[in-house]
Amino acid sequence: MARISITGNVACSTDLQIAGRVQGDVRCSTVFVDEGGAVAGGTYAERVRVSGSVEGTIESGDFAVEPGGRVSDNVSYARLKVSAGATWSDWPVVNGTCGRISRRLEYRGAG
Repeated sequence: MARISITGNVACSTDLQIAGRVQGDVRCSTVFVDEGGAVAGGTYAERVRVSGSVEGTIESGDFAVEPGGRVSDNVSYARLKVSAGATWSDWPVVNGTCGRISRRLEYRGAG
């Protein structure tokens, strides 16, 4: 399968599914980073689901890290789901607990 690589910021008013690589900030209503997908930059959306990897700040209303997902920077969220098998800041998640989580209750929006 061909992978797309984008260098630069991405902004859209719809949902975005990332299966390739984005080197830059992503601002959309919903962002899905699929297994094998990666973002190196900030991710700003009402909903963010990570099954791939994100290296950069995440600001989201609903935030989920799925099994195999990796997040390695600061995350702001209103609601959180972290699945067993996910990694946050290189700390593995086991039995629903993980290290180095900071939570800010205010979500400022994707725009």
